[in-house]
Amino acid sequence: MTTEDGSRRTPQELEDDESLPLLLTSRDIAVFKMIHEHRYSPYNHIRDAFWKGCSISSNSCYGRIERLAKMG
Repeated sequence: MTTEDGSRRTPQELEDDESLPLLLTSRDIAVFKMIHEHRYSPYNHIRDAFWKGCSISSNSCYGRIERLAKMG
């Protein structure tokens, strides 16, 4: 994606930009439902349930969960 100044940013850089509004996805809602139903869900259970195909080293799950937590 290209920003206003013409520089290109990766989707992960856009996701990490806290100045942008957080748009909830259907996966985010499903994560909230799972946590609510179980009252507690360890990070690795969330990762296995919703980020099955992603590598652990990419930290995509951790980054998203961290951002959701920061935004309340």
